[in-house]
Amino acid sequence: MSRVAVRAMRRRDVPAVVAMMKELIQFIRLHGENAPGGVTQAKILKNGFGRDRWFGVLVATVDGKPAGYALHHRGYEVDNSSRVLYLSDLYVRPMARRLGVGRALMAAMAKECHRVDAKEILWRTHAGNKEARTFYAGLGAADWKLGTTMWVAADVLARLATSRTRASEKR
Repeated sequence: MSRVAVRAMRRRDVPAVVAMMKELIQFIRLHGENAPGGVTQAKILKNGFGRDRWFGVLVATVDGKPAGYALHHRGYEVDNSSRVLYLSDLYVRPMARRLGVGRALMAAMAKECHRVDAKEILWRTHAGNKEARTFYAGLGAADWKLGTTMWVAADVLARLATSRTRASEKR
């Protein structure tokens, strides 16, 4: 029987986590989604550690070998006045699937919610990823039918940041 363990990412985990992130990017591309990538060890070290960290990563191992990860960040939802955790990525390497790694990562996410007093985990799943949707439903997750995910790409963001508003044009 394989031993699955989950813990917070350490600096020495970064090369393995970046390798898994690149595997996930390839998986997304195979499903027709534009995933530019660009993940590097330097970016993960800069943004995943220290006082100004932007995200946390839970690393799953099977018999001591990196098998998956969950990248999350904090948020706040006004509609229910509560802290939430956003699950940005959940990835399990193909060789570790069906061993309980995904379930262990989601259980660790739930524990992290309790630790930071968050009331919900929110995430999005690619509509065509039926395997993931079935997995999440088996955990008790439900589709959030209140809306859809919107996105402003980097090139649009640059234009938006420098655009004039109607209020500023009236001055």
